Amino acid sequence: MLQITDPLDKAGDRTVSDMLMPAQVVSRHAMTPERVLISTVLLDAIECFQKNCGAATPFRRRLFQEACEWIFGGDASAPLSFEDVCHGPSLDAECIRGGLRQWYERQLACRAADECRSGA
Repeated sequence: MLQITDPLDKAGDRTVSDMLMPAQVVSRHAMTPERVLISTVLLDAIECFQKNCGAATPFRRRLFQEACEWIFGGDASAPLSFEDVCHGPSLDAECIRGGLRQWYERQLACRAADECRSGA
């Protein structure tokens, strides 16, 4: 399981969920209620990961950790696993994970740079 700790979220930084629109997850020809639900689950997990990254409150830290566990370390055989949710609309789970890892690493780099500038 990927262990992720306390990065600083930068306001104005584009997130994966900003770049991934529901129409990209579910095509217009396949807008069944099930596919809408699946795309909503995926987008919610991405938003929980990004919006709660570096959270100060226990509740938001827990949301972040749960999103991490589902995205990066979940059981692929479980119902509604990250892999299943990505497979439904023909998305590459590893590509999404890679994008989220890059985003997270940028958050860490920004935090480190801010701490260096402030003398912390």
